[in-house]
Amino acid sequence: MQFKGAWEGSFVKYIYELYDFFDLEPAKIIINKHEKQKNEIRAAKTRDGKKIIIYFPFAEEINVGIDLSAYDFTVINLSEKQFGKPRIVCTPEESSFRMPDFNSDGLYIGVLRS
Repeated sequence: MQFKGAWEGSFVKYIYELYDFFDLEPAKIIINKHEKQKNEIRAAKTRDGKKIIIYFPFAEEINVGIDLSAYDFTVINLSEKQFGKPRIVCTPEESSFRMPDFNSDGLYIGVLRS
């Protein structure tokens, strides 16, 4: 018997505990031009602003309306549970996550450098 759903739930729990994401609040920072992209991509941050998480349902370039150059980011391929470093271009007004090398849903997780 296989319980794949239980592994999915435990992986999400692992990520939340690893990054201490228990005080996340929605963040309206996505500025992609297409309405569908804005509606499907989700962003949240901790109350103190030291951590940011962005969920994307498929691979695409994502633009946000803040400078993320002070954060260290990890990208997670959720279908394969693989971790990596995303390609990000930052300016003082906005940041752009380049398209990841996988075609599934994923997470960008950013932690403010101390």
